[in-house]
Amino acid sequence: MELAKGQFSRWAKTNILENPFAEENVDYEGVDIDVEGNKTVDYRLTANFAKKLSMQGKTERAEQAGEYFIKVEDKLKEVVVNKDSVNDSTLKNKKQHPEQFQTNKGKHYTSSTQRLIVDCNISQTIK
Repeated sequence: MELAKGQFSRWAKTNILENPFAEENVDYEGVDIDVEGNKTVDYRLTANFAKKLSMQGKTERAEQAGEYFIKVEDKLKEVVVNKDSVNDSTLKNKKQHPEQFQTNKGKHYTSSTQRLIVDCNISQTIK
């Protein structure tokens, strides 16, 4: 984040606490931590809120964060498209042998998106 030492409190107040688009216990929560024997408040952010904050800056790091998130979204779209094409090519087999397309507990996938949610681990697909 590249803040000068001692500037976090001001940054947190401006960007988290007074952010009109952030809701406590939805986008973030305050947590008490011990820093060199002093009790202070830190913030646990959701991934979506952290993404918003990282991309709103006007620094090189904010630009890098934006490029990273765009790359992640592009990779996810690529995975969805690839899964859709695989699903299209196996549709005939699914009709002939539905038992091969069951998940644990016997539930059928109803769409490629559900299958992606079940099968896709984004940390493995992004390289």
